[in-house]
Amino acid sequence: MCRLYAFRSNLPHDVRADLLDHRNSLKVLSHAHCDGWGVATWDGVRGPNVVRGVAAAHADPDFVRAASPGPSSQLFAHVRQASVGSVLLENVHPFVRGPWVFMHNGTLTDFAVHQAALERPIGADLFATIGSTTDSERC
Repeated sequence: MCRLYAFRSNLPHDVRADLLDHRNSLKVLSHAHCDGWGVATWDGVRGPNVVRGVAAAHADPDFVRAASPGPSSQLFAHVRQASVGSVLLENVHPFVRGPWVFMHNGTLTDFAVHQAALERPIGADLFATIGSTTDSERC
């Protein structure tokens, strides 16, 4: 199961300590959830900016940079423990569709058995944008 962090506030706040320094920070949790990481930030002008990696967050200097954006009013972060889908960049959350950013925590039991039924209601134009092999992106 993955670990997620989401922050939204009217007042910008520096979340670096939450992500890197505290005893239950995502950096610390990535020792057990070492199959990739992702951070989404917003600058208020463009859509979301997402940075992802497949290394364990605690061992990746890019995670430290992404988790240190300075004061922010919105930030999503994720460390992955792979269950469905290989350890590949396209399987790392957060996922983006237009202005929407999303993450999922958990595993759909017997995903291979239920995959077709789960995918059936997804419109063809949206289905064409799925880039991962995870249950999460389909949810």
